[in-house]
Amino acid sequence: MGTSAATGFRLVAVSSASPRKVIRFRDWFQLSVILSFVAGLLTHIQFQFGGRTSCGELVLAVVAVFAVMANVGHRRFWDRRVLLTLFALFVTFAGYIISDLVNATPEERLIRGWARIAFVIIDFIAIWSLVRKSLVSLFAICLGVALSLVLTYGAEQGSFLTNYKVHLAVPLTVAVMIAIPSLMPRQVIQATGLSMILVGMLHIWLDSRMVGAICMVIGFVLIARYITTSRLRSLYLVALVLALISASVGIAYVYVATNPEFATRREGSNSERKALALAGISAIERSPVIGLGSWSWDTEMWNVFSSRLTDRSGYMPGEKFGVHSQILQSWAEAGLLGTVFFIYYGRLLFHSLWILFFRRPLDIMTPTFLYFILVACWDLLFSPFANLHRFYIGLSLAIAIQVLRERNRSLHAADSIFPATLPVPPGMTVPGWQAPVRQN
Repeated sequence: MGTSAATGFRLVAVSSASPRKVIRFRDWFQLSVILSFVAGLLTHIQFQFGGRTSCGELVLAVVAVFAVMANVGHRRFWDRRVLLTLFALFVTFAGYIISDLVNATPEERLIRGWARIAFVIIDFIAIWSLVRKSLVSLFAICLGVALSLVLTYGAEQGSFLTNYKVHLAVPLTVAVMIAIPSLMPRQVIQATGLSMILVGMLHIWLDSRMVGAICMVIGFVLIARYITTSRLRSLYLVALVLALISASVGIAYVYVATNPEFATRREGSNSERKALALAGISAIERSPVIGLGSWSWDTEMWNVFSSRLTDRSGYMPGEKFGVHSQILQSWAEAGLLGTVFFIYYGRLLFHSLWILFFRRPLDIMTPTFLYFILVACWDLLFSPFANLHRFYIGLSLAIAIQVLRERNRSLHAADSIFPATLPVPPGMTVPGWQAPVRQN
């Protein structure tokens, strides 16, 4: 780990010829960084108050109030995409209100449904206010979330594999993404790429399939970009395709190798996920314009769900579930208006992912950005809109908008897949950026 009394931890961005980003010790004591770390650390510490309430989100609620009050007339804070995101959220909120009123949704479900959207708005505004000017704050919130998962280890009272998936897989991934640039600054890209592939294989081996697959994809993408950083730049697309194919082959190999041990659980999980999606589609077919209301789950949805399960022994008749797709769930619950935010959210995610793959210069934030954006894409398509997904939506929104904002303000990104430098976007202050030192 390279250190200096003046600058602290040196984190090489791309190569020895590229500018360095430096996280100095004093940067961790900025108010935005401390609040980010505390909010992340308390995120998975929850209590029951109507629904599941996160202590970290209460901190973010306070931050959001002060952020709005302090930036009412600040045009740079209310970025165009921020305003469009908030507009889309309020349209979706209106869809929930209309659907709940039309269907006379019980008060308990109604309050939980409306609070869920409200928390997405609060979390997004608060996280955006904390991280929009500070990469250190983004490090802090990600590190805090990882530690929060470790602190709640064993909350489900499950087996080691259950606790590994829920409480250890993500912290291990975040630790690798943060530690490798400090431990191996001269080979940061290749070292991080290889480490992500290895940790991804470990995740899949221990039955954390989604996190493992995403880690392996990130690892191969980093290696593809490293291979083509100089003379082979024009072959980047070919290298990227080969890397994604290699990632797919690697994921398939580890999956097959571990399937005899986890086949029963995986078959049940895949069957449940598919059955829940089909239950949501049945609700949409019956009421495509006006949804069935917040947390809707009627007899017809149960019948479709139970008929598609390969094993119904672990389910009670009439038991209620959330549709395992955020976009399908919002459509089933709030109708067409309910999908407005999630469609725009998906557009932001895939646009930012494209930029991370092809345009954004490699730096110490690339793995972290890729990880949270890829997880958000998975959740949009295959995870329910429930519990702490609202926090991760706010975090991935802030990351996606930051990536797009950097792209718009970069001076040379349009000319080359790999700019020679990492320019600081005009009008932004990036704590830890080491400016060139004038020689006397």
